[in-house]
Amino acid sequence: MLDAEVLSVFEGVYGLQIQLSGVKSRRLDEFSMMLAGYCSVEDYDKWVASYTDDVQVNTYYLPVTWSNCGFVEVKADSLESAVEYFKSHTTEIDTPSDEQYVDGSFTLSAGDIDDLRVMDEAERKQREESQ
Repeated sequence: MLDAEVLSVFEGVYGLQIQLSGVKSRRLDEFSMMLAGYCSVEDYDKWVASYTDDVQVNTYYLPVTWSNCGFVEVKADSLESAVEYFKSHTTEIDTPSDEQYVDGSFTLSAGDIDDLRVMDEAERKQREESQ
């Protein structure tokens, strides 16, 4: 967007700061105002829409994981027995119908970019084969 060279990125007085080279200060001021939301739709289109028209956008399939929680009913003569029964019969017990999403649990299923690339390619192939 700015067609500038990034010299450094650092934690500064105003939070994360970036030192650039090869861009006029007026252009940086205008860009900063656009990021803060102080621009017209036409100016926003000048900064963002025209830039995205020049960029090739691809679709990637990222594997994700999240957690839900709920309650299952187990009949036993003690809490300890109920826990033991649950641990030894997890494949036989239905998941809860009143489950709720665990806040903050939505994450990538893998952290390594090479693993993510393999998973993306596998998902892409599977989707192509199922069409």
